[in-house]
Amino acid sequence: MQPKSASEVSDRVKGFYTRAKDAARQSNVEYAIEMFQTALKHCPEFREARNDLRKVEMDKIKHKVSGTRQAWIATKNTLNLSMKAPGFTKKGEYNEAFQIIESVLAKDPTVPSALKLLASTAVEAEMEWLAIDTLEFFIKFNTKDIVTMQELVQLYLDNGRADDAVELCQRMKKIEPGNGALQSLFKSAIARQAMDNSWMGDEAAETEAEEKKPGTSTTVPQLQTPEEQVEQLIAQINNGEDSVGVRKKLARNLIKVERYDDAIETLQAALTMSERVDPSLQNMIYSAVEGRFDNAIRAWDTYAQQGDAQAEQAEPEIAALSKQKSDFMLQKARERAAMYSKDANVHMELAMLLWEREDYDEALTEFSQAQGGSRHRKQATLHKGRCFNLKEDYESATKEYKLLLSELDETSELRLPAIFELAEIQKKSGEDAESEKNYKLVHEADPSYKNIEEIINNL
Repeated sequence: MQPKSASEVSDRVKGFYTRAKDAARQSNVEYAIEMFQTALKHCPEFREARNDLRKVEMDKIKHKVSGTRQAWIATKNTLNLSMKAPGFTKKGEYNEAFQIIESVLAKDPTVPSALKLLASTAVEAEMEWLAIDTLEFFIKFNTKDIVTMQELVQLYLDNGRADDAVELCQRMKKIEPGNGALQSLFKSAIARQAMDNSWMGDEAAETEAEEKKPGTSTTVPQLQTPEEQVEQLIAQINNGEDSVGVRKKLARNLIKVERYDDAIETLQAALTMSERVDPSLQNMIYSAVEGRFDNAIRAWDTYAQQGDAQAEQAEPEIAALSKQKSDFMLQKARERAAMYSKDANVHMELAMLLWEREDYDEALTEFSQAQGGSRHRKQATLHKGRCFNLKEDYESATKEYKLLLSELDETSELRLPAIFELAEIQKKSGEDAESEKNYKLVHEADPSYKNIEEIINNL
C-alpha cells in the first residue's frame, strides 16, 4: 500500500485527523493520541497521521528517553508484541497487528521492540515506506545499533534512495571503522547511487586519490550556496587545479542551478580526462540532458499561458520536445539495462517505458527480468498479464494473473485489479462461470470499482 496524504483520505478519516490536530494544539495529549489512532485504524496508510502521532507521543514523555520505562512497558506487553501482533501478521491481518503495536507505542513511542516489530510488519504488508519511517525514528534513539542501520540501508537501496543509503553507511563506518561487512555494503550503496543518478557521495569512494594529489585543493566550504561553489570550482580549474573529481563537483553544482549545457560540457571534459570507465559521469550526463528537456518544456508552457496565439504556437513545440525526451529516456533505460543486466530494478524501469510506448513484445522480456527481484515482482507479473492480454494470448495472461493472485494477500492493492482483469480475460475466453465468480468477488470487495456495478446488473 502506498502512503496517503490528508488530501487523499476519506472525509471520515480526515475528521478524526482534524480533531486529533486540534487536541494536540490544546495539549490534550491523550485525546489527540486516541483520534490519531482512530484515523489510522480506518486508514493505516495515512502517513501524516502516523508522523503526527509520533510527535504527540514524544510530547507525552516530554521527549525524554528512559531505558527503565522502555523495559517496563515492553515487559507488560510481552504477549501483545510476541504473540498477538505477530499472529495477526501471519494471517495477513496487518491492520490489526498495527493497532496492537500502536497501543504499546502510545505508552512510549521509543520502545525498541515495538518499533522493530512495526517495521517488520510494514515490510510484510508491502508498506516499505512505513518501515523506513519507523527505522529512521528508531535510530534517533539507538544511535549505535549497526544491525538496524544495515536493515535500513537495504530498505533504502530497495526503494531507490541510494543517497540516504550512502549517508547512513558513512555514519556506520565512523561507529565501526574496522567492520569489513560495512565496507562491502558501502561499496554496494555507492554503485547504486551512481546508477540512480545520485552523486553526492561518489567522490568518497571514487575520487579520494584525485583529491590527495599534491597541489590540489578541492574542498568546498559546506555553507556555500551552489552558485558560490560553481564560481570557486571554476576558479580552481582556471588556476590549474583540474581533475575528474573537481569536474564532477562542478557539474553537480551546475545541475543544481539548472545550467545544464555547462554541466554537459564539464562532464564531457571529465570523461576525456578519466582513465577508467566511470558510470557516475554518464549518469550525470543523463540527468543534465533530462533537465535541459524539462527546462525547455517549462519555458514553452509559460509562453503558452500568454494567450491563444501563443498556446497554438507552443503546442507542437511541446509535443516535439516531449517525444524527444521520451526517446532519450528509453535510450537511457536500454543502456542502463545493458550495463546492469542483473539488476531487476533497472529492467523494471525499461519495461514500464516500453509498456507506455505499447511495445508489448520487448516489454514482456523486461518484465520477466524484473520478476527476478522482490521489489517489483508483483507489479511485473501484473503487467505481464496485461501484455499477454493485449496480444490476445489469453492462456498466458491467465497463467500470470493466477500466479500473481497466489502471492497476494487480501489487503494488497493489486488484488482487485488482478481479479477484475482475470475476469475480463475469462469472459473473452468463454469461461463464463469463472468470469462471473471473479466479477462477484470484485463487486463484494468494492461495488464502486470501475464499471463492476453495471457488469453485475447485466449478469
